[in-house]
Amino acid sequence: MALSSNLPESMRFTFDSIESEVIWLHGRWIIYRQLYGTSIDQLEKEGKYPELVKSLESKLAVLKTQCKPFHEWRNRRIAHSDLLTALSLHPDPLPGISRSSIEHALHLVREFMNEYATHFGANYMGYEHFCMTADGEILISLLEQFWKYREAELSSWYELANSTNIQRTS
Repeated sequence: MALSSNLPESMRFTFDSIESEVIWLHGRWIIYRQLYGTSIDQLEKEGKYPELVKSLESKLAVLKTQCKPFHEWRNRRIAHSDLLTALSLHPDPLPGISRSSIEHALHLVREFMNEYATHFGANYMGYEHFCMTADGEILISLLEQFWKYREAELSSWYELANSTNIQRTS
């Protein structure tokens, strides 16, 4: 990325790593949004696999119910930038979202995906068992390194300003 080439050499790796994580996160989010696509509709239109369609529709209904609070959060917090919600004045407070409700939704997604894939002869996929080259702990570490670098740069700037009597205007 162009910005990366303008960064100090010592911060380039940190920025590139964070940028990579953010891109990965957005890619996963795109896939998540696409899970509500038309694959079941397409199977139904073809008139094939009626048992699979019925089972997947049932699983999808449960999944949609499980994800309804997430959808409400998304709509009011992100998509619509709801002022009353932002000011905590909305007459209908947002539902709570727990770690266990997210884990349960992910479990339902895995069941859905595996039923579809195994029906067509693919192996069962343990989606929850995978290795990542970086994770949240690495991200926090990189952010801490960035913060230390920023503080050191500001400190150097203040020392320079004080030693040469330069006045900061902003």
